[in-house]
Amino acid sequence: MSRDTALGLPGSLGVGVGPAFLVPRPGRAIRRRAADPEREVARLEGAITEARQEIERARSAFVGDESEIALVLDAQLLLYSDRMLAEWTAKAIREEGLGVEWAVERTVGRLGEPLRQSSARYLRERAEDIDHVGRHLLRQLRGDAELELPEGDVVLVAADLSPAEAARIFAAPGLRGVVLESGSATSHTALLARALEVPAVVGARGALDRVISGEALVVDGLRGRVLIAPDPEERAEAEARGGRYRAFAQGLLERRTEPAGAPRGRLEPRKAKVEPGAKMRLLHWSRLVLDGEDERDRRSLWWDLAEVAFDVGEFEARFCQKVAARAAKEEDVEAKPAKPKVELTKALDAKRSNAVGIL
Repeated sequence: MSRDTALGLPGSLGVGVGPAFLVPRPGRAIRRRAADPEREVARLEGAITEARQEIERARSAFVGDESEIALVLDAQLLLYSDRMLAEWTAKAIREEGLGVEWAVERTVGRLGEPLRQSSARYLRERAEDIDHVGRHLLRQLRGDAELELPEGDVVLVAADLSPAEAARIFAAPGLRGVVLESGSATSHTALLARALEVPAVVGARGALDRVISGEALVVDGLRGRVLIAPDPEERAEAEARGGRYRAFAQGLLERRTEPAGAPRGRLEPRKAKVEPGAKMRLLHWSRLVLDGEDERDRRSLWWDLAEVAFDVGEFEARFCQKVAARAAKEEDVEAKPAKPKVELTKALDAKRSNAVGIL
């Protein structure tokens, strides 16, 4: 049995097995006052420029069939072009005397707060994309070296990755899986993992505290869990399941141009079209085809169904829109309670008596 299990969310489908490679959590920004505000503003502008260039370099590596990755990086680039990011940060430096790192951290928090307070889950998750921008800028300001993976097979375990880091690292040939403490299934990092077919589990809180560098991990992107130090039987089962999933996914790709519902290798005949002369109500037609491994050589039920005699006139009379509207109106009338009849004679008599009395 495995030593421990970390639970998270399926970020990218698949199963990966390999030794853990840990990336330490980044520290918070240094809180200091700006001795020279204009110099701090210049550092901010330089960090934004360098961050954008890093994303653009990563984007240039993905063209053609991988354009989905380029679209994700384009969306991230738009965040760096947000005027409020630069203007609010520069204002905090000039007017409040904050150091650039402190100002960036506070501005990113202010920009993301309305999203975090939203009642919509999707918008709350978008706050993470803004947080990515802040961490990326802080890395540029600190002068941290770019993250590099060791040679051989590894499973990357980190608090989070920026889209620029993910686009560069996820393409590494030795990467067998990714475990992130933060993130969601709709985050830019998860989207990149799916586009590059890297098994990933996101939102695995506390993973860095529970995993030892170098020990074996099973990243189960199908179930959203991570097995820490699995036994040989668990590891073999995970590798077999990963192989089955890859074969299944490859089969879907090979069949993507086949007509929906048609068994492999043959196209089933269509039934004759029914074209009523009147406008019809909305009808839903469905057909199920069971095509398991042992059913491929058998004739489907569709081949054996006999065509029944069909009276188009009766079909129109029962289901056309005019009939449906009339029936609905009749039901509505029946549902409403009948109003009491007004006794007009009594009303007239009362008015006549009043008139005589006045005269």
